[in-house]
Amino acid sequence: SDGTYLLTKRSECKETYPGFWEASAGGSAVSGEDPLEAGMRELLEETGLTPDYMELVDICFKDSNKTMFYSYLVGVSCDKDSVVLQDGETTEYKWLDKEAFLAHVDSEDSMKAHNLRYEKYINTLR
Repeated sequence: SDGTYLLTKRSECKETYPGFWEASAGGSAVSGEDPLEAGMRELLEETGLTPDYMELVDICFKDSNKTMFYSYLVGVSCDKDSVVLQDGETTEYKWLDKEAFLAHVDSEDSMKAHNLRYEKYINTLR
């Protein structure tokens, strides 16, 4: 609610992008869940946070593994220290202001695949 962005550091034991910082919480929907419900559940599991709102910013299909990605911008109003990391998923977290977030997106250490899914939103920030 204060305009900052939450980044979490992926566990070193993750198969893809181990140790990378990401501005997302995600995973697969379970049977019976729609994309919004899955996103809310994943956010709660990976950060302990409950959203005030979730705004759909993009949908894309990755043909190589037949996966549909629903990407949301999530708003939360919470104490900055209330993040609860999920064991085996994330190891650290930090909050960034807009300028620091954009610097992260532009850095070599950002997850380019994630940036592409949020490209429209990132471009509106610029």
